[in-house]
Amino acid sequence: MIKQLEFTEREKKHILFSILIISFVFAYNDKSKTFQLGYWLFNLIKTAIIVTIILLIYEYSHKYLAKKYNATTEHKILSIKQYGIKVTRRLKKAMPLGIILPILITLLSAGKLFFPLTNQLEINSKRKHRIGRKFQYVTNYESAKIAAFGSTTIIFFSYILKTISLITPFTFSYTILISNTIAIFSLIPLPKTNGSIIFFGSKTLYVLILTFIIISALLMNQVMPIITLFFAAICAFVTTFLYFSKFEV
Repeated sequence: MIKQLEFTEREKKHILFSILIISFVFAYNDKSKTFQLGYWLFNLIKTAIIVTIILLIYEYSHKYLAKKYNATTEHKILSIKQYGIKVTRRLKKAMPLGIILPILITLLSAGKLFFPLTNQLEINSKRKHRIGRKFQYVTNYESAKIAAFGSTTIIFFSYILKTISLITPFTFSYTILISNTIAIFSLIPLPKTNGSIIFFGSKTLYVLILTFIIISALLMNQVMPIITLFFAAICAFVTTFLYFSKFEV
């Protein structure tokens, strides 16, 4: 099991790129009135440590559930090669949107807008590893559950930190902000991303997870964690039931 949860060398490089880009996105505007290089670098390093922890939790969650379905996952920098509807419209070299978009939005907004979506998620399986299962390869619904597990895990990480902050002198507001933001943006259904895998694998699951995470993120700093959790779960189930009744039945 431990071997299946390890990262490939290529994956480590891509995760490192994601850490650097996302850290830059959150640390670019350090909220200080005058720019001080020492303080800015300290804030960047602090942010990088936080982002590293969150991304590792996020990716290990994917790998853990993928292992249950005899599949593997790989973190890659989001890139596009085809543009437009026609298959013939392809770039000679893939464009790294996961690097360009976050940096561009950060610079244009002077760090006031966050866009921490840097990666695409690849889920693969082999027939020999799924002997005895109904389907020879991992299904779209199974892939959706694997992708959703990553987003859900980091929002629960925020819940844990919020609870700890209420019973100890430590506050984790910055970490919670980063964790919640990454969780929300992981659901944007751009091609090949975590969000698109959930959306096209199961729209019902997508509505459930999207509602739960957004309500959780909005209320977490306003209401007690247990109340937020309960209210977010109720809203998610009600919204999903209404969606399912109208569009899936």
